[in-house]
Amino acid sequence: MNEKQWIEYLKKHVSCFEDVIGIGDDSAVLPDGTLISTDTFVEEIHFSRKWASWRLIGRKACEATISDIAAMGGKPLWLLANLSSSESGGVADELLHGILECGIPLIGGDTTSSQKGAVTLTLTVLGKTERPVLRSGAKTGDRIFVSGKLGGTQAGLISLQKGLNLFECEKRFLEPRARLDISESWGALATSMIDVSDGLSTELNHLSEASKKRFRIDISKLPCFSEIEKTGREATELILESGEEFELLATSNFNLPGGFEIGVVEDGHGVYDGLNEILPRGYDHWS
Repeated sequence: MNEKQWIEYLKKHVSCFEDVIGIGDDSAVLPDGTLISTDTFVEEIHFSRKWASWRLIGRKACEATISDIAAMGGKPLWLLANLSSSESGGVADELLHGILECGIPLIGGDTTSSQKGAVTLTLTVLGKTERPVLRSGAKTGDRIFVSGKLGGTQAGLISLQKGLNLFECEKRFLEPRARLDISESWGALATSMIDVSDGLSTELNHLSEASKKRFRIDISKLPCFSEIEKTGREATELILESGEEFELLATSNFNLPGGFEIGVVEDGHGVYDGLNEILPRGYDHWS
């Protein structure tokens, strides 16, 4: 069972109140518009001390967590942090400084020891929105937009591994930012929305499946970092696969400010570039 199959299993077997939007979107939505999301980050799975300080790791984890609120068109308000570590003091303090750099108040959490030595950080964010944007709202005729350049995160990791000095991409990998600057303005106009955390190809398929629509993409219109071809990888592959970008992907009948139009929503199912189907290529923890 892979991660996607597990989520589908949960949706069928975990009950939810009728007026609560639960499993299947970036955040749970309570009746009053409160948003709740949680993320776990495990050393050598989500981050490595080879490339980043604990402060940078804390900041990136926080940006990843609050990006789920941005994906719903909301505003993050409070954070809770749980830390498991075999080390005390310095690690926790540096992680805390990175988390607080996001500017979201930390209101609680928990700390535990870790026998195996790996650090695990879990962040929970609470936010608010007057109009939650779900993955399931795309309509036939909507246009598809992405909020910024893609491919930089994976290219940045390759650059660090190979010593390529692709500094713009390395910065995207080490210091990504959630798109809180546009989340509410896009949320007011979008019919469906998600953040690019697991790769563009995967996120497009998430929206297509949830909305029960075909997404027709023009590969030539996908915005990308100019340096990614220097990795030796084909640019389109990196654009479609690269996760932790945290750009917003949305559908709308309106022009989304600052967005790149990359396709259109049609009747049908699946994600296509011309006649070629685009299957999910992003990261799956249990794949």
